[in-house]
Amino acid sequence: MCDSDLLHYNAVTTTLRLSRGMRILAPLGILYCLTMLSLSISVFWWDKPSGSDPLTTTVLVAMVAFWASIFAWGLVECLRHYRHVTVLDDGAGRVTRDSLFGHNSFDLQKVDRLAWRLWPAGGRIRLFGAKQRFTMDLALFDRPDQLALIRFVHRHVRPEKQEGWQAFCHFVALPLRSSVTRRDDAPLAPDEWKATRGRLDAIFGISVVVTTAIGVTCGVLFDVPEALLWPVLIIGLWLVVRFSYPRGGTIYKRSAVRRQQQAVTALGVVAIFSLVSMLFVEWSRLPNSEWYWLGILVVAFVAVVGLMAWQGRRDRHVATIEAPMSVAEWEAAEAALPN
Repeated sequence: MCDSDLLHYNAVTTTLRLSRGMRILAPLGILYCLTMLSLSISVFWWDKPSGSDPLTTTVLVAMVAFWASIFAWGLVECLRHYRHVTVLDDGAGRVTRDSLFGHNSFDLQKVDRLAWRLWPAGGRIRLFGAKQRFTMDLALFDRPDQLALIRFVHRHVRPEKQEGWQAFCHFVALPLRSSVTRRDDAPLAPDEWKATRGRLDAIFGISVVVTTAIGVTCGVLFDVPEALLWPVLIIGLWLVVRFSYPRGGTIYKRSAVRRQQQAVTALGVVAIFSLVSMLFVEWSRLPNSEWYWLGILVVAFVAVVGLMAWQGRRDRHVATIEAPMSVAEWEAAEAALPN
């Protein structure tokens, strides 16, 4: 798709439907959560007859409750987006959504505040009115439709009412526009990097082999049946991430990719440290080993939360420096399109 192909999104009315990948991913996610819930219940009943102490029982119950809540939330979300249709009325400046749970409409001229959010992955648009709120997750749609939605909302809401646009433009809107308008055989710019499903398959394929070997070793040698769930977690994450990427790949700024790679490396170090520590506890046969496990998990959790907070703060700092140039590039590209 090139810039001229975007003109058909300037029609009076544009209809956006759930992407094919999302229609496949939603049932897979429900099935994955149901599988993890079943396995968690199996592990709980497997471990219970052995006379486990209260701490172990509490951890297992928490694991079952976690996957039960995730399954329930996923089921509600899947039903909420069933037959999801979003209509952009350019003439009236109105966005309308129809789903299984009802009909919602928002007049963009009556928006008190428009919040551009980087999270969840893919970005989120939140509209606030006097008595109404409206949320749109971009990941639900195909990439050309995502770009059409961003352009539509950004065009119809006054700039002074838009919050977080600069960072959103830098991290989401501009890379999305580059991916949509660029031909598949076009060369990448020096500051661009392309993520493809093939690269994800290679990374997660290795991860599945490693976690399977570790999980089987821990389950057989150290009598830790919970470790057998590790490969299933990686496979589920693999499917979720893989189907969230378009077939042609996604283009990112290299500076953003380097920051993400550093964050992933740090998370890998935390995961390896936690795993090695747990294996050492099991191998050493320390008394009250469950308390050591709990301590390791708490340290790992604090490290991950701290890393995410640090990453978010650094991204906001980078956005204050690089985002104005991205906004200028976006506005120049929009001005070049005929009205």
